[in-house]
Amino acid sequence: MSKYFTGTYKNYLSKIELDKNIETNRNTLNDKIVLLDTSLKNYISMIENSSWIESGKNELLNSYIPTVKNNIAVLTNGVLNNLNKVVTLVKKDLYQLLVELRNKDEEYDRIEEKISLSQTTASDIEYLKGKLKAMDSILSNLKDNVDKKINEIKSYNTLNDSSIQGSNLSSVDLNKTAEELLKLYGKTHNDNSIVGRIKSQAEENRIKRMVNGISEGSTYTKLSKAGKGDLNTSNCIDLSLLDENWKVVNTKLNVSEYASLAYNKGIRQNSNSERYGDLCLAFSYVHASNLYNGSTTDNAESAYNWAHAGEFTDYFNDNKQETLSVVYDQVKEGKPVILQVNGNKQGTSRHFVTVVGVKSNVKSASDVKESDLLILDSWDGQLERMDTSTSRFMTTGAQCNKSYSGYYLRLLK
Repeated sequence: MSKYFTGTYKNYLSKIELDKNIETNRNTLNDKIVLLDTSLKNYISMIENSSWIESGKNELLNSYIPTVKNNIAVLTNGVLNNLNKVVTLVKKDLYQLLVELRNKDEEYDRIEEKISLSQTTASDIEYLKGKLKAMDSILSNLKDNVDKKINEIKSYNTLNDSSIQGSNLSSVDLNKTAEELLKLYGKTHNDNSIVGRIKSQAEENRIKRMVNGISEGSTYTKLSKAGKGDLNTSNCIDLSLLDENWKVVNTKLNVSEYASLAYNKGIRQNSNSERYGDLCLAFSYVHASNLYNGSTTDNAESAYNWAHAGEFTDYFNDNKQETLSVVYDQVKEGKPVILQVNGNKQGTSRHFVTVVGVKSNVKSASDVKESDLLILDSWDGQLERMDTSTSRFMTTGAQCNKSYSGYYLRLLK
């Protein structure tokens, strides 16, 4: 009979082993929150840039939109700062501790059973009792560690972020907000103004998607405003690497030196693929942030804890060239860009890398191709080209069976 691996721990382990979709569900929720946030930003931009003259415009901007924005901020905070950590803590840390507790407790039971056998000699019994005493201490400490891990996980049940003032998850009522927005739209709808610029049905659908239609799989596209000119600015420097001349971001940390630093410090997934194997985006956050801000204190565990995620915002676009133009413009501004690429040869799973440069012969945003990009791969911490037969390549949400359809970037704010 189990002395340490009791019913409570058995229940935890059973649930973890049975729930095969916890990470998939986490990623899906991440995608939905991203879409919700992006759609709201696009909706606000559309209203602010429109010539809508009805009083409802100010009511939307000053009353309803701030409520939705605040609620989305709560959800985003909960997903990025809490849910991601909890999933990792449950699937890796807690699971491993529970398995170890179970195995050692089973060994403890076998020793007790052996002591009770009549054929066990007196000398063996003394030895086994001594071993049991030692295992009591080990199992007691292990049980305490399990309890601490469970309490740590439970501590993420509530949000405590000063950036979300006066907010909590219980205040989120998106369905009610959607109904209010739709009522306001119907009340202020005017054929002579709105419909002349925005089709009424499209407007109504946009409101629905913005609040509670994120599972439709629609992509909310922020149009690229590609600037003119080449990369001969103070924000870019020359680099000769991999038999090519590049214009790379002139960040606080030199690109080549940081790549070497990241590799040597193990800030890459393959430094421990069992622990970090599904954290490509988290490692890209660390890479891009470190380059841009000059920090050298991070390590692989920083990615494990999703450090720097809040420093980025999302960009979605079904148009590949517009997406590449945004990448080009970000590099021209000296900002590394997180780019979604293929995670397998077929391109049906996604992976994230950091774009740090563009070939020197590319002279404008409209001319850049994915084969012109230089990336820092989150998997192995290596600087790589994107124009060989084995290179990474850009993928869409649709190709990777995500809820968004187009290409996906994470941009430094």
